[in-house]
Amino acid sequence: MGAASGSFEIPSEFRAMTQKGIEQAFKSYEGFRDLAKETAERFEGSAESWQACMVDANRKAITAFDESIEESFELASALAKATSLQDAMALQSKYVQSQVKRFGDVAMEMGAFANKAAEEALKRAK
Repeated sequence: MGAASGSFEIPSEFRAMTQKGIEQAFKSYEGFRDLAKETAERFEGSAESWQACMVDANRKAITAFDESIEESFELASALAKATSLQDAMALQSKYVQSQVKRFGDVAMEMGAFANKAAEEALKRAK
């Protein structure tokens, strides 16, 4: 470094060390980027599996709701035709039993959907 010339020379060892540091930083970045992409792809696969299970669960819930409403109208129609309190109580009892059974069936199916979604998510995570 000459004071008279006004120039400053960076030592070659410093430049080589800097270049090596930049290369190592870039390799670290690539590793991080690849890991982030892989993680995102796993989550996307899990989300797709979960979404498919939720669509099935929603369809089943809507079907169960629709069946329940139809039975409610059938009960109302039957109650309107009942000729005694005893007949009305028997109709109501039968209706309640069918609703309790339906609720149990739907709860079991929803549990199965949840288990299936969890299994799919675990498969994708591995």
